Amino acid sequence: MMSESRLLRAKTFANLLTDLYVYVKENKMGKVLQRTVVFLDNRSTVLVPDILFVANKRTEIIQDNGIYGSPDFIAEIFTGSLINFEKLMMKKKEIYAEVGVKEYWVADPLNDKIIHKHVLRDGAFLEVNDSNLFPNIKLHL
Repeated sequence: MMSESRLLRAKTFANLLTDLYVYVKENKMGKVLQRTVVFLDNRSTVLVPDILFVANKRTEIIQDNGIYGSPDFIAEIFTGSLINFEKLMMKKKEIYAEVGVKEYWVADPLNDKIIHKHVLRDGAFLEVNDSNLFPNIKLHL
């Protein structure tokens, strides 16, 4: 039997993926992908984020075997301890800011059932309430 935390993670992932996919499709913005290998600009860092988005004007970075370059948006679903959550967020936020990911969201369904939205400004992420890429998106967590 699947643990409650795994079920909650799967539900959060499915809902967030669906909400983003529908929003992007309705607004003809680009591509939303799930668990796709991302080869970042320096090629020495390879990550597999839960959800990512690439804008229409940059879809050439999408190749058969992964994404070559920085997606415009990355979302992660986290279901661990608060200590690990802070470590993960700091490490990934640093990497994603360095390579120019415009927005980074972290869904934290176990601890507070919210999404921490971060927007890149002047080379660093700032936590915000509203998305620049997906204004007025309705989320169903």
